[in-house]
Amino acid sequence: MIFQKKQKPIHFIFRDYDDSPITEVWVSTDRQTVKYKNYKYQNEPMATVFGVRQSPTWNDVLSFFERRTFSRGRSDLDDILKYCHLKEYDPEALVRFFKGRAGQDDCWIEFIEDNQS
Repeated sequence: MIFQKKQKPIHFIFRDYDDSPITEVWVSTDRQTVKYKNYKYQNEPMATVFGVRQSPTWNDVLSFFERRTFSRGRSDLDDILKYCHLKEYDPEALVRFFKGRAGQDDCWIEFIEDNQS
């Protein structure tokens, strides 16, 4: 019998340049439920994690992670993955490693670890 590793819930806060929260996100263990709360930029939804989307999905979370890291087609991808101790392109792992920092802004992602697991 093959046992699959149980996924942990994900909880993160997308923060602005001054460390104030923009959007807080909770993802369920089974990746079926995504809840969020916008704190900042209520009148500028495109500055938040999910923009105008009212019912985000796990794929929307992954898309956000991909926007906060480098492209899959980057020429030095293997070198970066090696530096991050990764065997394959994994947007979530890369965002965790680099805290979601991107060249186009000063925002970043804080992952909240649940110690009750």
